[in-house]
Amino acid sequence: MTVFRIQLIEKTTVSSEAIFSVNSISVEAAAAEVLLAYRKAENSGTTVILLKDGQREMLEPAQIAQAEVTMLHIGEDGETLGVITTTKLRRSLS
Repeated sequence: MTVFRIQLIEKTTVSSEAIFSVNSISVEAAAAEVLLAYRKAENSGTTVILLKDGQREMLEPAQIAQAEVTMLHIGEDGETLGVITTTKLRRSLS
């Protein structure tokens, strides 16, 4: 038998959501206001989205939207010799 070096790589995509009621001139302007609040929160390192009118919602990962596991064949020097398989999974964070 031969000894093979296999590297397992897991990539996950988490999802969270918040719903706001925004009084605006258009749906695009309303979305822009929410996006601006999101960017401010992101730049501040917080998950609390705060709109100008005081609405606040917290983004917390509710579920893993997608997980992908890849197996690589790795050589003695650490180089990737080939991709063996990639599998997409679905699972929750609970």
